[in-house]
Amino acid sequence: LRNVLVGVEAALSAVLLIAAGLLLGSFVRLMHVDKGFDIERVLAVDLAMPSTRYAAKEQQSAFFERVLDKTWSLPGVQSAAFVSALPLQGETHIDLVAAEGDPRPMFERPMANVRFISPDYFKTLHIPFREGSSFNNSHRNRKVVIVSQGAAQRLWPGQSAVGRTMQHNATLEEVVGVTADIRSTSLDKDPVLMIYIPYWQRAGKLSSSLLLRTAMDPLGIAAAVREAIRQVDADVPVPEMRTMQKVMSGSVASAVS
Repeated sequence: LRNVLVGVEAALSAVLLIAAGLLLGSFVRLMHVDKGFDIERVLAVDLAMPSTRYAAKEQQSAFFERVLDKTWSLPGVQSAAFVSALPLQGETHIDLVAAEGDPRPMFERPMANVRFISPDYFKTLHIPFREGSSFNNSHRNRKVVIVSQGAAQRLWPGQSAVGRTMQHNATLEEVVGVTADIRSTSLDKDPVLMIYIPYWQRAGKLSSSLLLRTAMDPLGIAAAVREAIRQVDADVPVPEMRTMQKVMSGSVASAVS
């Protein structure tokens, strides 16, 4: 009996070691996978505006712009941007897309993840452009969109996408830029189709995430960022701030668990 128990213990130990090795291998692989964006020295701040004060789209846009102005000017901040959902947080907003004039029925059209962003989002995360450029003030009165490289190839295979018109739900939008594909939903999944829309076209959503690229440890400016947001609106709660390194670690932990 003693020999049997020893044998069982040895077998269980071997199984545990193999499982631990597989998990470690998966962890290392995910930590080194090409994300398509750079998370070094980036601080993420989740913000939610009070609905009683920010019911209108114009009020929401004004809040974003004041926060960006305040935080951009902080010492050590290199760029600042807003996004409706952080990378590596899953698929949060999915819509049907198609090239203008696509005759296929609705259910045959591809689906893309949607992100509402401020113009410097790509600069802040070091996401390169393949064609065109980011949004600017001349786009404020136009329906414009930026698409990922995968989305552009899916909608206009073998052609330039910039200047073409895309159907997004019931809206026609002009493509002004094409960005590199990124692993936006999870590190263990291939890049999905992405479309990016200016934050000033977004309405009805009161939460977004502020991203700040810094020249030093991003948590070192957390107190200054909190004070800057308080100066814009003291009623907007500021939860615990995270680095994008921590966001990625959480995504990796979910993927290997």
